[in-house]
Amino acid sequence: MRQRIRQVLLSDSSLVEVIVGGVLVVFGGTLLLPYNTFAGSGIYAIMALIAGENVWGIAIVAWGIVVLLAAGHGSIHRRRQAMFISMILLTFVTVSFIITTVTTSTTYIVIIAAALWAYLRLGVKSRE
Repeated sequence: MRQRIRQVLLSDSSLVEVIVGGVLVVFGGTLLLPYNTFAGSGIYAIMALIAGENVWGIAIVAWGIVVLLAAGHGSIHRRRQAMFISMILLTFVTVSFIITTVTTSTTYIVIIAAALWAYLRLGVKSRE
């Protein structure tokens, strides 16, 4: 059992990095759709105070693309930086969602945990 847990914890993080990047691209793309997402739901109230819907959408899609490129072609250091910044971005979005409503933030908490694991795993891998 210990060997299996160790094997899972030390497995390659590339798939998780691609998933995190994909989630960012899809979430940002949702904000870029023609309907007014921020006005349609109070969950985005805090984000709307900081920047407009299109600004958030472009920034999140752009960062998702950076994460995907780093996962495919980046050094371990770049991949680790991408996961760290993704954790910060997703944590901000999740906290703003939790402040307004708890129901939709569970998925983002799981994605943050996955990004944290990838970040830590890449740190171990950089020392190997």
